Amino acid sequence: MFAHRYVHRFVLLTALCSLVAGCDRPDERLSSPEATIATLFRAYGVEDLSEAEAQRMLREQRRFELVDRPSMLETFADFRVDEQEGMLGFVFGRLVARKSSLVIERTKDRAEVRAEGEEGSHPIVLIRDGAEWRFSLRQSVPPEIQRRLFEVHRRALALEQRAVNAQAR
Repeated sequence: MFAHRYVHRFVLLTALCSLVAGCDRPDERLSSPEATIATLFRAYGVEDLSEAEAQRMLREQRRFELVDRPSMLETFADFRVDEQEGMLGFVFGRLVARKSSLVIERTKDRAEVRAEGEEGSHPIVLIRDGAEWRFSLRQSVPPEIQRRLFEVHRRALALEQRAVNAQAR
């Protein structure tokens, strides 16, 4: 009985130490701008999708199915409210449309992603937080597009509310 108690405590202590040590390690899925982009693509199940097929889906306005929402959300530094869903889509769409020709310019704490040949375009921005890289919605989506996306969201909510009110009558 005495030895059993010590073995039990040892196992618990070892498990606790492993858990604590694991919390301090950076998430490998976010360890570089490239890893963060790959994580976003895996979250949508498009890691093996060709650029041509992605562009065709975008032209046809077909939906990309999100298969891992928690991982997708982990890739964004500043997603806070549902109104930003359109901004998430904007970032994903820009990346997946040119997924095989992305160029990353990196400084110490910031990375800018553009497609090859689009040097003057507005970049998709990743910021480094400790050892992890995440997309910045605020810096990646131009202000005018942010305003339009918020307006579309507001109108969709108003239409939804009208439909609910009409059904209640």
